[in-house]
Amino acid sequence: MRLTSLILSALAGSSLILSCNASALDPSFNGSGVAQDYLDRGTSKADLFTDMAIAPGTGSIYSVGRVEFVAAGGPTFGVLFKRLANGSKDPLFSNGSSGASRVTFGAERQGRSSGLTAVAFDASNTGAVLAAGFNDLNNGKRCGVVYKVLDNAVMKGALDGGFGSFGVFTYCATNASAIEFSDLKVLADGRSLVTGNGVLTSGEKYGFALRLTAAGQLDTSFNAAGIAGSPGSIVFDIRPGKDDSALRIAVGTQAYYFAGNSVYSKQVDPLFGNDVDLWVARVTPAGAFDSSFNGNGRRVEAIDVPGSDKTDLLADLALDASGRVLLLGNVNPAHLIYNSNADIDPSRYLKSMGVVIRLTTSGARDISLYPNGMRTLSGGGSSLGCGSGDFCSYNEPAAVAATATGVRVVGRFVPQGNYGVAPLSQMTIESFSTDGMTGSGQMFSQWTRSEGASVSIQPDGKTVVGGLLRTTSLVSDVDFMLMRFQ
Repeated sequence: MRLTSLILSALAGSSLILSCNASALDPSFNGSGVAQDYLDRGTSKADLFTDMAIAPGTGSIYSVGRVEFVAAGGPTFGVLFKRLANGSKDPLFSNGSSGASRVTFGAERQGRSSGLTAVAFDASNTGAVLAAGFNDLNNGKRCGVVYKVLDNAVMKGALDGGFGSFGVFTYCATNASAIEFSDLKVLADGRSLVTGNGVLTSGEKYGFALRLTAAGQLDTSFNAAGIAGSPGSIVFDIRPGKDDSALRIAVGTQAYYFAGNSVYSKQVDPLFGNDVDLWVARVTPAGAFDSSFNGNGRRVEAIDVPGSDKTDLLADLALDASGRVLLLGNVNPAHLIYNSNADIDPSRYLKSMGVVIRLTTSGARDISLYPNGMRTLSGGGSSLGCGSGDFCSYNEPAAVAATATGVRVVGRFVPQGNYGVAPLSQMTIESFSTDGMTGSGQMFSQWTRSEGASVSIQPDGKTVVGGLLRTTSLVSDVDFMLMRFQ
């Protein structure tokens, strides 16, 4: 979802999955059930996973993210890894110097950065994958980008020259602000939706969405009014005069859903965080807010009570089999807590509670999900979880997926006192029934730093979880991780 936004930072990802035995790794996948990808290991560079997509025909897995020079503070560059359905690498998938089974974008350019935040397979075009993110131009301006990478019998790892400009769609703000794309979905006809975030001349942050044609141009049939009169775009000004971000997309049968965060109030004191809430909008294919959804096509959701100075972070957005909206998020106290020496106490203020909120197709809280349309997450095990209204040590969900019988969530759990620059986080998987009354969770405590960030399903019905895994002694040295369960 995806590690960053202009306003908030959280892990994310999205996809529909089927039920599986979360405790049984599939040893036929890469020989162990786990695959790791990296450009640099044992160095000061971190390979940061953000999203993955699975080809519906072959089951091949595409993972995106960025490589970060942690010690130097930058720059970063984007990377796309490929694994075959059985977890092995594809030695032919490359753009030359990047190496086998991967494609890099803007690698190690002096003073400039790039990164990928989302990936989607183009089912309308045999053998193509789209990846979205950001790129710093020569003039220092940061713009949103979408790449189309070919992967077929003729071309593997090359950009599609018929998409955008030489395989790249670039979107820059008319003012000097930076633009970063946050999510991407490809429609059945080859058009695509992308969300992003920017800053107005006034300094107000805003979220937006674009629809692109199959050829990688703005689709002028989507919201003719557009942003500042530019068709093909729509702005999400959830609270006029306040900061908003657009982070996730879900595609319904007759509508598009977008979700993000909106600032309720800002704290004047820099030691205090902002009071932030979640929002979701339903937009018609013509690019208009759907008034049959909550009266105006938009709904603001608060895990806590607005004005209570807690920060509600959106992690993911999905639709269940009945078309109901699933919002995954977590809430933490925005006010920092001090110890007796008037120092910030990280063992007390960095606490968080994960939840899933379900809305009806008309945009109201679905009270058939216990309790009151909201399910509190356990953080991978009931003994580690949050009681009603309490905060566990640090339970940060990342991706939600609907199954035929319930809901699955992946994320991470950070034991109390272990949160920091490189937290001792442990990957979590949690499932619960459609009514939210029963559920179970699992925490992978054998790994000192692991984070679940995305889930998807292969054509044979097996579930794949993507995220981060640290395997060396360097705290900043993390790899892309894929796990497949039977």
